Amino acid sequence: MSDPTITPEVGLADADMTLSELAERAERLIAAAAQKRDYRRQLSLFLRTGDPEDLPEGLATERES
Repeated sequence: MSDPTITPEVGLADADMTLSELAERAERLIAAAAQKRDYRRQLSLFLRTGDPEDLPEGLATERES
């Protein structure tokens, strides 16, 4: 019987992953979480100030003068 905790359905590593592959995956997940946190902080700042300069990158729109 296989270990039910090691399944793609729950987002855990496949049993075939090496420790280095697992570490790389963890680093990518941590970086993505940090990026999401920074994006939310920037969006929150924009919502408080209303200053277009505070818009998160990717939401800023170009406006012609």
